[in-house]
Amino acid sequence: MKIFILAFNYHEAKSFIYKNDNPGDYIILNSPDQLKGTLSPTIKIMPNAYRREDFLDMMDAISMRQGKIVR
Repeated sequence: MKIFILAFNYHEAKSFIYKNDNPGDYIILNSPDQLKGTLSPTIKIMPNAYRREDFLDMMDAISMRQGKIVR
């Protein structure tokens, strides 16, 4: 199962991914459009993600697709 990573920037997401055993299981979430066509996606929200300019748009897209949030 693929898990989307919502982070403040690319480097924060990459450092999390490479610390895990299966880096191929993660997709960095760059825009809400990446969630189109998905149903109940799993999203890992990193601690600084709230600092993104589009954080509220991302959260709206996640809730519209009935996403499961993992912290």
